[in-house]
Amino acid sequence: MAIYAVVAGLWILLSDVLLAGVVRGLGAFVQVQILKGWFYVAATSVLLYALIRKDTAALRESEARHRASLESMADALFLVDSQGRIVEANKAVLTLFGIGASGMPEELERFIELLDIRHPDGRPVAWNDLPSQRALRGETVREEELLARHCNGETLHISATASPVATEEGQQPESSPWWCCAI
Repeated sequence: MAIYAVVAGLWILLSDVLLAGVVRGLGAFVQVQILKGWFYVAATSVLLYALIRKDTAALRESEARHRASLESMADALFLVDSQGRIVEANKAVLTLFGIGASGMPEELERFIELLDIRHPDGRPVAWNDLPSQRALRGETVREEELLARHCNGETLHISATASPVATEEGQQPESSPWWCCAI
C-alpha cells in the first residue's frame, strides 16, 4: 500500500512535467490530461479490486478456521447479540440439550424457556441475571452453576461462562458468547 502511495504521488507530480515537454498545444495537452486521469482512475480501480479480493479471501479463510474450531469444541457455545438473538451456535449445543437442528430457537428468550434455565436451588433465572445479559453489560461470568432441562426431561447440571465482545475500545458489547458444559 505504501508503494502505491509513492507511485501515485510521483505520477501526479511528474506526469504533468513530462507531458508538457512532449505534448505541444493547449488542446492536445488537455486531451492527454483527460486520458491520463482516466488511466489513473482505471489503475486505481484495478488495484482496489485486487486488494478487496485479497482481503475477502483472507476473511473467508479466517471464517472457515473459526467455524472449524467452533464445531470441533466439545463445549456448547452460542453467541447472543444485544437484541437477544442467538446469532451462532455450535453442534455441541444441540447435542448437550437434545435439540434437533430445526428445533434450535433463534431468540434467547425462547431458548431459555425451552431449557427451563434455573439456579441450583430451583429458582428460575431472571432475564437480567442470565450470563449473556450480564456479559452484555460488560461483566465476565465464569463457571456459574445452573440447571437446565434436556429435551427428554432430564435435569442437567451445567457450568455457564459468558464474556462481552466489544468491537472497539470504550463501546458497549454488541454480543456475548456463552459457553455451557455439562458437569
